[in-house]
Amino acid sequence: EQEKNETAEMKAKRLKKDAEDQRETNDTIDDGFAVFDIKLVGREVLDGHPMLVATLTPRPNARTKTDVGNWMKKFKGRAWVAEDDYQVAKLQMEAIDDITLGWGILGRVHEGSHFTFTRTKVNGEVWLPAEANFEASGRTLLFRKFQLFTVTSYSDYKKFNVNTSVTYGDDKKEDP
Repeated sequence: EQEKNETAEMKAKRLKKDAEDQRETNDTIDDGFAVFDIKLVGREVLDGHPMLVATLTPRPNARTKTDVGNWMKKFKGRAWVAEDDYQVAKLQMEAIDDITLGWGILGRVHEGSHFTFTRTKVNGEVWLPAEANFEASGRTLLFRKFQLFTVTSYSDYKKFNVNTSVTYGDDKKEDP
């Protein structure tokens, strides 16, 4: 609806931002493949779906394009990939070195901190977030220690239509 009323200048600005966002996303994905040595280590069943299990080991001398890529070098982990559609269903990562923010002045996340991100297949159609777990310790502003344990669960996805395309969300609105 907003796009119908935008000026040519607004449209050009929006398209430029979209292109920059897409470039950043592509660079981050490229960094992931450059940083991690990916090895298939087996098969498992996760929530009734057959999965390929892979280890992700960082290559310390990998060249990266993004800050996220530099952080990737400090993590190792495992990924569960659905055999039928090659979607990542679960990702477990652990920090193998301290991660500094703002040269360590703003913060430092300690080695051993870890996260798990899980997705679930909704209505047999699309993989959507199911749960995110973070457990971390570190320091902020040089001296203040912190410990973080958080679990975020996603559920109650409902199918709804927007301009004839199918979209999923956790909104409680009924189909139009």
